[in-house]
Amino acid sequence: MSSVDMRGRGDLLEGELAALEDGLMALPPYLEPLDIVSLDGFLCGVLLSPHPVIPAQWLPAVFDWNFGESGVEVFDDGHPDWGRSRAPILAALVLRRYAAIDVALSGEGWFSPIVAVPVDARGVPVSRGKPAIQEALGSWVLGFEHAQDLFPGLGDLRAPGLPDLMACLLRHLPEQTEEELACTKALDQEHPLATLDEAIEDLVETVVAIAQLSWATRKNF
Repeated sequence: MSSVDMRGRGDLLEGELAALEDGLMALPPYLEPLDIVSLDGFLCGVLLSPHPVIPAQWLPAVFDWNFGESGVEVFDDGHPDWGRSRAPILAALVLRRYAAIDVALSGEGWFSPIVAVPVDARGVPVSRGKPAIQEALGSWVLGFEHAQDLFPGLGDLRAPGLPDLMACLLRHLPEQTEEELACTKALDQEHPLATLDEAIEDLVETVVAIAQLSWATRKNF
């Protein structure tokens, strides 16, 4: 599996993105970090909260999916290969990506997600059909959903159209509730996505629309 990196201005360079991906996968065994694709969805999920979430609140969850439930501090200075050395470097890269998405969404009304392109047995990228789309985008949406679980501001909104927009994202989840499956079936009939390019464009348009709804409410809080 290879990552598609469609970066915007001021974003991570290719080598920095690779360093972040490798660094996340090499964390101490007591942590359960996000992968590079779910991280991208998570950052978007944080940014779309109607209640601004500061990095000190969400950054630990990047390095531990369970958010410290193991009882071990995420930033453990006592770990010689993590707390005092790699943690600041990886955190800086994550914050760079976070800022780049923020600038792209708020300034350009668009952003370029990081997704995983599945390949067949010969190593050829597969970009057509629902299984390929779900494999490519499922992890991204899982990260987005995880942000909503930790910071559930979007769920409190009563904005018209928001449930339909959320359904457009959740259709890519690998595991769905009965209600989500019903919504996905309806979307597949009314708005089918044949290729990965179409699905990425739809995902971006959906995130931008959610951002507009969510951010419009911030002044009311």
